[in-house]
Amino acid sequence: MKFKLNHTVRASSLVEVLISMVILLLVFGIGMMIFTNLVRSSKSKQSKVIAHEMAVLAHQALEEDQEQQFEKEGIYYTVEQDDFSTYSDRVRIKVTAQLSDNGKIIDSLIVIKELEHAN
Repeated sequence: MKFKLNHTVRASSLVEVLISMVILLLVFGIGMMIFTNLVRSSKSKQSKVIAHEMAVLAHQALEEDQEQQFEKEGIYYTVEQDDFSTYSDRVRIKVTAQLSDNGKIIDSLIVIKELEHAN
């Protein structure tokens, strides 16, 4: 059996390969920028949620006069209440938020409130 090979093999030139690689790099670069912005915005949303949760805890501590410690969604919250030694009519409430896995402090909030005394 005898086969005839009459057609030629066509390949891309070096310039075509380089141009396609540049286009591919541009597409991946734009994709990475979009991904980075999404990750950054999700972190800021998480920090807003944590700040709101800490404000709610501080408000509850002002009303209830008790210290709290609990974990919610991987964040460990601590509420501490101290009296001022120099100002007996004020109370300081400190709320901290820490990561549960490594104990790193994410955020903290200090609220100072003047106590109401019945005269």
